[in-house]
Amino acid sequence: MLEKVRAWWSNFNFKRAMVKTKDLSGKSWQSIKQLKWSYLLSFAWFPKLLEGLVSMVLKLGTLLLVILFLVFFIRLFKDQGYFMQTFSVPKQLEEQGYNGQVVAIRVQEKLEELKAQAGSVKEDSLQLKSNQQDFDLSVLGVGLSLRTLAFQMREALGRENKTIHGEVTKIANRYEAQLRMTGFPKISSVQFAEPDQEAAALERLFKDLAEGMLYHTDPYRLALVLRQEGRYEEAIMAIRYLLQTNPAEAHWAYLGWGAMLRELNDPEGAIEKYKKSIELKPDFRLPYTNLAYIYQQMDEVDLAIAAFRRSIALDPGNIGLYNSMAWMLHNHGDFAQVDSLYNELMLRERGDAEARSMAAISWAEMKFQRGEFQAARKVLDDHYTIAGENVFSYLIKGVAAFTDQDTTRALGHFMEALELDPTSQSAINANVDFALMLNKHDHVLKVYRKAKWDKLEASQRMTPWNRIAMLFNAREQHDSAMVLIKKVIAIDTTVSYPYTTLAETHFFQGQKDSCYHYLEKGLALGFNPVNFDYTMPPYDYLKDQLQFQQLLAKYQTKEEELSN
Repeated sequence: MLEKVRAWWSNFNFKRAMVKTKDLSGKSWQSIKQLKWSYLLSFAWFPKLLEGLVSMVLKLGTLLLVILFLVFFIRLFKDQGYFMQTFSVPKQLEEQGYNGQVVAIRVQEKLEELKAQAGSVKEDSLQLKSNQQDFDLSVLGVGLSLRTLAFQMREALGRENKTIHGEVTKIANRYEAQLRMTGFPKISSVQFAEPDQEAAALERLFKDLAEGMLYHTDPYRLALVLRQEGRYEEAIMAIRYLLQTNPAEAHWAYLGWGAMLRELNDPEGAIEKYKKSIELKPDFRLPYTNLAYIYQQMDEVDLAIAAFRRSIALDPGNIGLYNSMAWMLHNHGDFAQVDSLYNELMLRERGDAEARSMAAISWAEMKFQRGEFQAARKVLDDHYTIAGENVFSYLIKGVAAFTDQDTTRALGHFMEALELDPTSQSAINANVDFALMLNKHDHVLKVYRKAKWDKLEASQRMTPWNRIAMLFNAREQHDSAMVLIKKVIAIDTTVSYPYTTLAETHFFQGQKDSCYHYLEKGLALGFNPVNFDYTMPPYDYLKDQLQFQQLLAKYQTKEEELSN
């Protein structure tokens, strides 16, 4: 190989190569000189080039719009949602402002209100077309929409449209409505109007029709609404209808049934229904979570932890489940398990700064409640990493101020967090908890006025409202306490601690029989008697009363009796 290279090098003619290079350069220069430089420099070619580019862009854009229109139209054409049509109404109603379109809209609005009231994560089974975005294709003043066009085309092609239509009649003070949904039996409602109460009667009529629509299409959601309104027999009827008509959603039916039995003080029956839901769908998380709360209520901590862990395994990214289990352990006094749980969580969520930070807030709050201020500060220093001006950054500043024993600055930072986001559960709890710890009652009441409670989930309002009701009692504002604690109980009638606050309120109002009644109600639901503070009213008085002692003896365990 080396010999071939040497031979090539010895035969290489530098002179010939130079001549070829020179000839090539000359030819290139001649080509450049022959270009039409005057034409190029005049830019006469530019308008034609621009015209061609614009024409190409317009053609591509038109083609793209046609494709998008066809895709959208095909998808709309295939959609099987219900088309809400104008109702037929008598002239009297039209004169009152309730024409056919208004009635249809009000029925639909009532339906959406019921769905929102149910608050379920279950997939919505009833979609109305009027909820969907539409394109206005009005031409020369003639109203036309893409949805209407698709509806008419399906009609012309003989394909069934799913429609909702109805009529309302009025005879004297009697309102009657008939509503028809494609594929379902007719829904009827009759309402009677008291003098000057026609609007209220119509609202009841619209709600009744909306409930009928849910009964046929999504009885689980209807059952949730009926349960919230205390209409348990109707709710169970809706659950039974779901089991009969849609076996594929039976796991949802047993979940809802279990929740109702729990509220009806039948925990054993509720456990049976939740287990049936799990049997039908083992990867369904919600019954495990509900089982955990029931076992917690029954003081079956080991079973509650096992249910929580199974729920977490099915939804490992749900930090709220970890926090719920941790608070249960904390309230039970098992602080070592709380720390173990969070240490495990922090390792698992090493790469998720937001998850670690949310968990760190709850973990630090538990340590604060135990008086471990430096330990709480360390948790936040080690695990809270969300930067910037946000609710949690102010909460961290407040925690740091507390560890420095600057309580005024701490409460100031907590209030700044609340002002930044009045819907933040963490900001609300931090303000209420720490202010009560410092006996800063005016600060708590300021939080009560500033917080946007309606933006929180109902369950998130229970604990702070309960504590604020207790504060009202301490300030001898017993009427305010009564109103607030009844709201707490209405959120979830199966939770034990609000009944003790209600009992205390009755005591302060001189109603001792009601006091004992609700104390027993709370104890029956699982309130632990060791949590009564016998140094504070009314328990400093009740502890010496025979009726109270008999009540305690009925619910105390042997271990609690020995400890007392």
